[in-house]
Amino acid sequence: MRRSTRVVAACAAVVALASLAAVAKKPGPEWPGTYVYYDDAGNVVGEATNVLCKPQAAWGEVTANYDYNLGCNITR
Repeated sequence: MRRSTRVVAACAAVVALASLAAVAKKPGPEWPGTYVYYDDAGNVVGEATNVLCKPQAAWGEVTANYDYNLGCNITR
């Protein structure tokens, strides 16, 4: 009986670690979309579609300030 308790505890630990690993992985966008990049003043300085848009397109500068919009349309 003691061995079965250890097996159950080990299985629970494996499931818990797998769940933590799945949560820690940074998920990508789920839908085709466009990243819109802004400078510090709020002006649009670049756009890029994600890998789900075919063909991918991009222009401008990539900055730390961005929004993610659904759809693959790139506008200048």
